[in-house]
Amino acid sequence: MISVCMATYNGAQFIKEQIDSILCQLSTEDELIISDDGSTDETLSIINSYKDNRIKVFQHKAAEGSAFIKATRNFENAMSHAVGDYIFLSDQDDIWFPNKVELCVQRLKTAVCVKSHLEILGNKNARVPVKNVSKTLVGNLISLPFRGCCMAFRRELLEKVLPIPDSVIVHDGWIGCMAHLMGGCEMIEAPLVYYRVHNTNVSIGRSKNSRYFQLKYRIAIFAELIKRRWLKRMADFDVFQTEVYSTAKEIFGVLPNEVKDRLDLELTGIKKNNRTIMLATMVSLMSSLESKGIASKLSLKNGHNVSLVCYVLGISTFNPMKHPQLITERYIINTLESAPVISLRIDKDRQDAVDAILYDLGLEVEREEAGPIHIRKIKYVDDNKYDFTLQFMYGACCARLQQLRTLIGTEAFENIPDDDMKTMTLINSLDLYGTTTGCFAPITLEAIRQIQPKTISELAEVLAFCSERQYQDLQRYIYNKANAISTYTGFPDIDAILTHTHGVLLFTRQKNDILKLRINASESDKKNITKEVCKLLLPFQLSNKCDKYVEAYNLYRLAYAKVHYPEAYRKVIESNTNLK
Repeated sequence: MISVCMATYNGAQFIKEQIDSILCQLSTEDELIISDDGSTDETLSIINSYKDNRIKVFQHKAAEGSAFIKATRNFENAMSHAVGDYIFLSDQDDIWFPNKVELCVQRLKTAVCVKSHLEILGNKNARVPVKNVSKTLVGNLISLPFRGCCMAFRRELLEKVLPIPDSVIVHDGWIGCMAHLMGGCEMIEAPLVYYRVHNTNVSIGRSKNSRYFQLKYRIAIFAELIKRRWLKRMADFDVFQTEVYSTAKEIFGVLPNEVKDRLDLELTGIKKNNRTIMLATMVSLMSSLESKGIASKLSLKNGHNVSLVCYVLGISTFNPMKHPQLITERYIINTLESAPVISLRIDKDRQDAVDAILYDLGLEVEREEAGPIHIRKIKYVDDNKYDFTLQFMYGACCARLQQLRTLIGTEAFENIPDDDMKTMTLINSLDLYGTTTGCFAPITLEAIRQIQPKTISELAEVLAFCSERQYQDLQRYIYNKANAISTYTGFPDIDAILTHTHGVLLFTRQKNDILKLRINASESDKKNITKEVCKLLLPFQLSNKCDKYVEAYNLYRLAYAKVHYPEAYRKVIESNTNLK
């Protein structure tokens, strides 16, 4: 099927000849899509007089800006409605050669894009200068040898071209350069369009625009191409891996063994589970948000298995190497099979801008009900689907954190010490009504009072005691910690796994490591180890214990703000009395 895309505006004088030259070359299954920019002459009347089902007219509100911008957005609207396998672009005032469609379709069976020469209407000896396509992207950017009215291309190129980025003001240059990345644009060495020269042509011959203007829109095309090309390159794992290690060396210098080992582990899981596209998309998303000045904070739920890679690539500001016990030893899932849920917190007032960025990156968004921003299931264009959970922070605690970050400043709020004495003193004095953070279970408050944690790491351990059924474990934890007891089960390998939580099983990683011991035990030890393992796992499973670092981190930041930025804290709390 063929789709001819025509952009019109006050073209009544010449449009009938052009439509006639097109329709006679189309089958009954083909379509002529016309996007009109608000014509005030007889253009629409002439179009509607055809009574031809192949003609489909769409109204378009003219864009603000130059004639180039208006034409680009008008053509973009036409192309967005095309459903054909082969896409042709058409001006309103030219005339097609009788064999244009046949010759182009023949070449498009093997080429992704074709273009032809132009002949000035009424003068066989006069041709509009159409430059040859360069073999390099830079060469094509310099010369921009593409004229929309003599171009045709396959649908797969259209899917890469749309949406046209806001910064791009010449649609044909954008299409031609994108075609170069997909295999090139082939030249048909013959004129296939009669080009009409008159005083309202958007462009003809040598450009009258300033050098600065020409350079500016070429740079815009190049920048957008890099963005989309980078995604394509980063889908290749070898390229992705090289990028990760190169960036890591810039951050850490000569890579310490613990960093290299951690990167190796995460990259193995990324390759195995084909997550390069997901992470490349996240990089582009965060970069785009930053370029638009949209404040954002990304966190990874179940994303510990890629947390260092995310830090290295600038997706997340959290450096897991600063918390080796919490992250490396407890949170890394050996199989790396569970995909992270990405939580991106953004300013609710920038929702439209965020939606535009998602659209520009080729991401389809399914929005759920209610809430300033609550988006789920972002699907990447190549059908790799990921459950990105993009949401505005719900709940009083999280909403207050977002506002505090705005008042205090992201850098100051995120780069705080994790063992601030004043902060921990405040946390250790929490009352039942949650003066600082919200209401906690009595067992949690009792644990905080008794243990008096001094760091975020210790606070995370305390918060893992999340039900009254764990009270016995809590008492054992307190007693063992106070008395520096190092033997808990009598099995050295099990005791080593439980050392940092003082003999109490608190975290999923510990459970997995203990289960591995049972599987790998000798026959003589298996019975005794299995018995001990069952004793350890039973309360863990009953109480559904889980990793609590994120909760501890947020609690700590609230308390830190209350201690060190009391005015900001007061302002936020007083303005959020109705938060749920």
